[in-house]
Amino acid sequence: MGAAFVEMAVLYEGVIDLEALERALRAGSWPDIESAMKFGQMDDILARAGGFTSAFSQVVARAGQAGQEIMLAAGISAQFNAVSPNAVFFASQKSSELIRGITAEARDTIREIIATGQRLGLPTNVQAGAIRDYITLPRGWASAPMNMARELETGDRAVFRRLLADPSLPPRERRLQERALRLEIAERYATGANTDPAWIRSTTAQYKGNLLNRRAQTIARTETVRAANWAVKEGWTQAVASGALPSDVKKVWLVTSDDRLQHEMVPGMNAGGRRLDELFETPEGPVQEPPSRPNCRCGIGLIFPGLSGTL
Repeated sequence: MGAAFVEMAVLYEGVIDLEALERALRAGSWPDIESAMKFGQMDDILARAGGFTSAFSQVVARAGQAGQEIMLAAGISAQFNAVSPNAVFFASQKSSELIRGITAEARDTIREIIATGQRLGLPTNVQAGAIRDYITLPRGWASAPMNMARELETGDRAVFRRLLADPSLPPRERRLQERALRLEIAERYATGANTDPAWIRSTTAQYKGNLLNRRAQTIARTETVRAANWAVKEGWTQAVASGALPSDVKKVWLVTSDDRLQHEMVPGMNAGGRRLDELFETPEGPVQEPPSRPNCRCGIGLIFPGLSGTL
């Protein structure tokens, strides 16, 4: 799933018309910016990668099989069909929804990059390059590489010395995840070593790569959980249809109990469980299955009427 996102990002960056984008920025024309960004073709361009649909299908097949094995271990004879019309539709639908969400966010990302470029006094050709390079980052992250490049150029040593030891770093600095890169930056500014433009470009590119991988990991974790929970529930639905499970079974929300617990209130919001086709109530609104927010790691269980315990 993460690899599919990175593939999509590289594919999209490669089709942006950089010269047309710079002209649009000089003219201040948003319609021309959208044209240069190929927004009208973006869904088709990104769908060409095809990785998301394949990834969703693979997760559904594996999670559905795992759910079937759990039922068999509990004495319930059921088969999971990973190529049922529901499963095929789910993979295609969720892939499309994910791409639409990324394309919708791209417009906000462009506005953020333009605002940052104007604040930093960057020429339009540099702003155009930043839009191409950072378009697949979320809005809140898109200006970070530009800000870091400026700090590297101006020699803001106090900021980067803290990278060596301070555990309470602001979010942008914490996202410099590669320890070697953090140490190299801190060492160069502590010793006054060479920080030429080529090194700054290379370091900023590494930072952008870290951010892109971080977003890919978030998407992978979130969407894999989504597909896995859907597949488990679909296995139960198929088992009800075949008569292997009673029609009045209910699904329950299972929280992951550790120091990153997010949804401890959700089981109480859905006391007694929900029918397989019902929505769970969550603080983020109604959802079919977890997750209800990025990086949510909750799962689902099955309860039987009149019996205690969860499958």
